[in-house]
Amino acid sequence: MTTRKLSILDYEIEEGEIRPDPERLQPLRKLPVPENTRSLSRCLGFFSYYSKWIPKFSDRLRPLTVDESFPLNEAAVHAFEDLKQAIEDAAVVAVDESEPFEVETDASEVAIAATLNQNGRPVAFFSRMLQGSELKHPSIEKEAQAIIEAVRHWKHYLTGKYFTLRTDQKSVTFMFDQKHKGKIKNDKILRWRIELSCYSFDIVYKLGWDNIPPDALSRISCALPNDESLRRYAI
Repeated sequence: MTTRKLSILDYEIEEGEIRPDPERLQPLRKLPVPENTRSLSRCLGFFSYYSKWIPKFSDRLRPLTVDESFPLNEAAVHAFEDLKQAIEDAAVVAVDESEPFEVETDASEVAIAATLNQNGRPVAFFSRMLQGSELKHPSIEKEAQAIIEAVRHWKHYLTGKYFTLRTDQKSVTFMFDQKHKGKIKNDKILRWRIELSCYSFDIVYKLGWDNIPPDALSRISCALPNDESLRRYAI
């Protein structure tokens, strides 16, 4: 049996062409147009975080900063989509195996998210909605789950490589720190810690307002179903 398209290691190969797998950029592509000041502020922070990779960033951002009414006007919506495309273009560069990876994670009440970076440039995005009993887990478990799922999702990049984990949950930093030998009483966290023990990484605490990309992806409902009540809750 032959196939015209092959998906492997976050890339698609088809008829002699290689390009990023659409799944690698799906959370970014699904990022919805801001519907209020709070969600707009998160989007502006997200775009600014990668501003050095966006040509003429200030000019392209301006329509979003001068429009204070909702829904956003046509110029602001166009600027929003243009900036998303600019970040996507920055993320489609080939992964450089010689450069260290950085994984930034975050969790909201209803979703977990992560970004994979190299030298400050986005390489891939990940997010998903929490389901069923996951929604009832304490915030510390949600933050830990964001880390473990991000590492699983990008294990083909991270296995055998040194990388940095960044989270805005200080307790999780303490629990997953490979230098910390203290006893973990939570069985689930202990299993996750054992799973991470085969990786080589440093885990770093990052203040919430500095943990911008995964925070935006987890809270602006980029992967939410078309349920308006859930969308408003996530924002």
